[in-house]
Amino acid sequence: MKPKIQISEAEMPSAIEPRSVPKTMIHWPSAFRLKPAKLPATQPLAILEPEGVESLISLKDMTSPSARHREKSVLLQHNMPVGVSETVVSAFATSVPEWRFAARGTAHMVLASSIAAAISVASEIYGQFLRDTNQPTSCLSFSVERFCLTGNFADVCERETFPSCYEDQNKEAPQGLVNAFSIAGEDGLIFESSAGQAAIVLNPQAITRGGLERAVALEWSGSQFHRAFDYRDMYWRDLAS
Repeated sequence: MKPKIQISEAEMPSAIEPRSVPKTMIHWPSAFRLKPAKLPATQPLAILEPEGVESLISLKDMTSPSARHREKSVLLQHNMPVGVSETVVSAFATSVPEWRFAARGTAHMVLASSIAAAISVASEIYGQFLRDTNQPTSCLSFSVERFCLTGNFADVCERETFPSCYEDQNKEAPQGLVNAFSIAGEDGLIFESSAGQAAIVLNPQAITRGGLERAVALEWSGSQFHRAFDYRDMYWRDLAS
């Protein structure tokens, strides 16, 4: 995994000048993300005595970023709005695996304009991690969360204008761009996925409301996520290559 990129170090020809990126005001009444989840048929903690359950929860909270922020033992770098949902706090407190637009440790949340786009982005983020760690075939379950997203976002959706944001082997340019916007206190950046638009949200105040939409599972072939299962409609569908 690459270390966090400093914008001052992004001197390669593909580096993007942040001031060259246009801004777009967006309002997505329904914005989605996939959050890794386990959906067991039974509750594993049910076999424990109440005291045992409480002890395990306390132990979990000792290392949970969102719980530590809630207890004010560890504060986040962002100013969290009053009443913000725990899932938003958790997203900014817990870094997802390093991916194309975010170096390791970047505090952000990824939302998409549709469930299909959210699946596409999650497939990229977690697929890269599974390839890097040589994971065998498996099936990962996710909860699909719904939010409202409003803000003034940098817009690199034009692939022809910002090709370096869409090159498989080039992370320096998009990661450096997001890092620069994070330092500047911008709302974030939107880009084009294979199934719609997605946003790297750097300002938690751009996110309001929240709820659980459904659950999906992604099947990993050993090299890519190749199909998705919808727990609501109870069917598998192939994912585009």
